Amino acid sequence: MTLIAAVVALGAVHLVADALGWRIVAGLSKAVPIVVLAYAVGAGEARNGGGAAWIALGLVLSAVGDVSLIVPKGFLAGLLAFFVAHVCYTLAFAPGATLTVVSGIAAVLLAAASAAMLRYLWPHVRELRAPVTVYVAALAIMSWCAIARAAAGVAPVGAVAGAGGAVCFLVSDGVLAVDRFARPFVGAHVVVMVTYYAAQALIASSVR
Repeated sequence: MTLIAAVVALGAVHLVADALGWRIVAGLSKAVPIVVLAYAVGAGEARNGGGAAWIALGLVLSAVGDVSLIVPKGFLAGLLAFFVAHVCYTLAFAPGATLTVVSGIAAVLLAAASAAMLRYLWPHVRELRAPVTVYVAALAIMSWCAIARAAAGVAPVGAVAGAGGAVCFLVSDGVLAVDRFARPFVGAHVVVMVTYYAAQALIASSVR
């Protein structure tokens, strides 16, 4: 609970700074909650098993992605960092992922949602179609592994947290993509960051 409270407080600092237009503070504080989560997971790696190492590395790469996205022309670097982070999360979740009726339905829904998102974004990402497609695929695969692990009943509490984190990531990245490329809207950043911090906190909790 102390860790979650720290993430909430630190995340609030970023959101308040962003709302007030304090760009430097907002930029510097954006990745801090993720660094805290990475430290917490890394510190408990020996106790929590091999998956913790992949989760910790994914969190570190996510922090790199956060910093990259606030730098002018850093979008592709940020996308790459988050892509590799999702690969790390996939490696953490995959050992427990099993094909069941629930995970089979999840696979169909994830494939349909990914195809729909790509179709919607296609006219707006002409020069980024390849990297965006690869990223969407990586996010869908990571999400399926997390959901399939939970559906299989592997480490029930942690697996459910990981699946919840994956779903939050889908929402966060979906809103970010729509706001950035297709239809910007007021309040998008708050939705993106709240669901993003929730995603990372839940994924970190999946091995604690």
